[in-house]
Amino acid sequence: MYTLLLTAVLASPSPVPTGAWKVSLHENDGVELEFRMTFSAPGADPTQWEAYSKEGAARELIGGGTAALGRMLGKLPPRGALIAIVDGSSQASPEGWRMEGTLRSPFLGERRFSGLLANGRLHGELRRPVSGTQAGTIDAVPDVSTTPLRDYPALAADLELAIRQTLFDPSLLERPAFVRFFSELGRRFARARDDLDAVASFQALAPSLSLSHLAFIRNPRLAAQSLEETVAEQSASSEDPTRLSFPAPGIAFLRVTKWAGCAPAIDRAFQRIDADGSRVLLLDVRGNPGGDATSMTALGHLIREPLTVGTFLGSLWLRQHPGPLSQDDRASLPTLDTEASPLELITQLRTKGAVLGKALPRAPFFSGSVFVLVDAATASASEPLVHALKESHRATVLGERTAGAMLLALPHTLRDGWIAVIPEADFIAADGSRLEGRGVAPDTKCPSDRVFLEAADRIAPLLPYSSAVLRGATLEALKRPDDALRAYRAALQAASRQTSPVPTPAARAAALKRIAALLAARGDERGARDAMAEVQKLVSDDPTERPAAGD
Repeated sequence: MYTLLLTAVLASPSPVPTGAWKVSLHENDGVELEFRMTFSAPGADPTQWEAYSKEGAARELIGGGTAALGRMLGKLPPRGALIAIVDGSSQASPEGWRMEGTLRSPFLGERRFSGLLANGRLHGELRRPVSGTQAGTIDAVPDVSTTPLRDYPALAADLELAIRQTLFDPSLLERPAFVRFFSELGRRFARARDDLDAVASFQALAPSLSLSHLAFIRNPRLAAQSLEETVAEQSASSEDPTRLSFPAPGIAFLRVTKWAGCAPAIDRAFQRIDADGSRVLLLDVRGNPGGDATSMTALGHLIREPLTVGTFLGSLWLRQHPGPLSQDDRASLPTLDTEASPLELITQLRTKGAVLGKALPRAPFFSGSVFVLVDAATASASEPLVHALKESHRATVLGERTAGAMLLALPHTLRDGWIAVIPEADFIAADGSRLEGRGVAPDTKCPSDRVFLEAADRIAPLLPYSSAVLRGATLEALKRPDDALRAYRAALQAASRQTSPVPTPAARAAALKRIAALLAARGDERGARDAMAEVQKLVSDDPTERPAAGD
């Protein structure tokens, strides 16, 4: 979700833009799109306005059976446009007309904007709604022409050629779905008038191929980079995607939202887990879309011996070996371990056609019980990790079947700064399973919001107190206060049965504080006071033994 901020420097006699305008959108991640929008003041107030790209474009995509886009849309944007600005207003200022509104799009999300219109031109900044940080810029000028903004038929030919030359399995190109895709792609691009038409046409057609990791967008910055620069940029992350906490004695909770150059953060997390002496690890990769091979870093801390994870197969191999991968085939393949760089993997794939991947142990080793939490959005680089932990019986997998989107894809430069991301390698797990289109089935299937309850049930014999605390916190999150209250009370009753680690006074006081809060919320002030009195008995005499902030 984002916010859009428009700014201009020249004065304009009109309070709002009107008619057709050519818009240039520039995102900070390098995406640039040029398209036409219609601006109008639909009501009696001339300072109230709206803008929208081609009407009905989103309806056409959904009507064409594009399920993935339908999920992405959630609901149809105004006028069925792929980009619309609604609730627009303008106010006079010395520089021009100051403008505000909300942009909605299945591609960009939702953004508010404010800025200036002057001398018939718009210039502005895109800002995210929550943080307010800049996300890009926008420029617009009047444009009543209907001629295509680019040579889209030539672009369609470039895209088809790139797919034919680099797709991991050449035999797929002969399938009817691909034949229809290329034919319809050329027909739709011949009708395209702006970049949104091209992107929307691709988005409408791509799901028919039932292939993950196939994408198409205009990103001149990425198009100008070398492969080495692209790999280095993708591996670098300005944000730490890991979150480590200790929700109850003996339990570590590690959430990873994306695998993106986070090996050092994963190593630090396991050092903290080791120092804490945790006996149970909850590894949460729900919603993790993948990223890079740093998912194998987590695996390394959970194994004592090297573990073969699977094989990447590219077009060079599959063109010469159309049958299943045999044991003799695996023995002949080059092997790369988790210390190898992404460029080594790409080079081996392109020169040898196939690579065997192996995970190496990393210190410190976590020897306790592991529960991996997954859902239907657990994808790509997360899936070999989940599969390896499940099949090696090193972890219990809880939740929903994973996405089944496990291919290795790389960007390819087309004309005019366009990029095609094309799958260059398939992945076959060590047991022969193909994860693309299938995913990994959990050991215990349950809705995503119940994974902690399932984990608590399994932890109970080992950590009776801590499992009950985990259950109580989960039930609170599920807005089941009476059940949460029973769980916290059960935790206190079980405290004497948990010997390693023994619940500290501070830990028991934290459970009592939750009991007090739940009692107060339902109007039992006396019960809440009694619970807080017990808290004081546990922690009042020792200033170091106090409930942690937020408990």
